[in-house]
Amino acid sequence: MKIHLQTIINVCLAVSVTFLIYQNNQLKDELRVENMYEGIALNDLQAKVEKTEVLLNSTIEVLEEWSTVIDNSLVDIEYNTKNIEILESNSDILFRDRDKLIESANLQKDYINDINKRFSALVDTLSEMYK
Repeated sequence: MKIHLQTIINVCLAVSVTFLIYQNNQLKDELRVENMYEGIALNDLQAKVEKTEVLLNSTIEVLEEWSTVIDNSLVDIEYNTKNIEILESNSDILFRDRDKLIESANLQKDYINDINKRFSALVDTLSEMYK
């Protein structure tokens, strides 16, 4: 009975070891497949990262170009704003001077009208004197 019991234990151990070896091989195969898929996924991921880097670099270049354009535009805007301020100042001076000239012209017109009236009166007086 002891020998039979030993044989049964040996067979059970052999079956267990065989099962463990089989299970270990299955796990290794699964691991290889997973690693293979991970390698493929890693390659795909790396390709996506490279594409993203290319897009990012081109986006950075475009943003730098736009930054330069905006900076130049801001300089132009500042220059134009200063020119507008100078124009407004000159316009104020011109309108003030125009108003003074109009006032002076009106005074001259009044003075000329007065001279014309006096001249007419003088002519009338002289005409009556020599009649």
